[in-house]
Amino acid sequence: MKAPTKLTACAISIAWLTIFAGGSSAEEPGTTLQAFTEEALFRKEVVFDAGDHVREPYLAVATDGTILAVRNDRGHLRRSTDGGESWGEIIEVPIAHSDSNMIVDERTGDLLVLRMWDGSDRLFRSIDHGKTWQEEQITLRPNEVMKWFERTGFKERATKAERGKNGSYYIHANASESGITLEHGEHEGRLLVTATLRPGAEAHPSDRDPVDAIYSCAVYSDDGGETWQVSGLFPDGYTEEAGLVELSDGTIYYNSRSHRGFHDSEYFRELRPEETLRREAWSYDGGERWEDLRVNDVLPDGGGYNRG
Repeated sequence: MKAPTKLTACAISIAWLTIFAGGSSAEEPGTTLQAFTEEALFRKEVVFDAGDHVREPYLAVATDGTILAVRNDRGHLRRSTDGGESWGEIIEVPIAHSDSNMIVDERTGDLLVLRMWDGSDRLFRSIDHGKTWQEEQITLRPNEVMKWFERTGFKERATKAERGKNGSYYIHANASESGITLEHGEHEGRLLVTATLRPGAEAHPSDRDPVDAIYSCAVYSDDGGETWQVSGLFPDGYTEEAGLVELSDGTIYYNSRSHRGFHDSEYFRELRPEETLRREAWSYDGGERWEDLRVNDVLPDGGGYNRG
């Protein structure tokens, strides 16, 4: 879980890398890379000025170029139709904390947000680039681990409100990056976004026994959002808050936070080097399974509570 960010002036910063061509035509010899050697410009705009904590703002770019920013702890959305130069009035939306980030269906232009944590699996869909949203019921199909939980009675699916209940688990997607539409291979058109399988337990996620560890995963749909399948689990526990991207060969790259470490001071110890770094894995079947776990030796894992 991500600690709230303390902000006084702005809740979200939108940044651009502005490319300068130096007055030369892009067709002239030697100018192809010149645009990337000029001085970079970082520009910041105030989107939400609340003067208090802002938790997990979501961003997406609609197929018409509209930028959308959601403050999910308030259900507030703002839209920019000029590349972030200006922002429209706040729109009240049903998107809440623990919902997925926005998924842009590149085939239809629809925007989708998934909710799987309150006992009623559904999504919120916008067909007008974020101006209005409609609620739709969905079918969420379990993965093999969830089937085993149910078959053996080891854990039963519950809701976020029951998150401290032993012998339970729930699915959520807070602090995820935007979902994607696959563009390559046999699963072209598939909608895919990261998620988390979270067993119920009283202990903080960093202090749990392995049997109750949180796992990153994903959910995907091949029918435009009516039916969603939970993927296999990420190959390392104590993971959540992730992002994924499709590579040009159709491989899916998955990058996840790890919260290995401790929260309660009674478990104090020095963190091992790998506990301060993010985890990564790959999928070669369109996001159904995750393989080749690796600790990224470059990307630091933010976090707090003295965990990675």
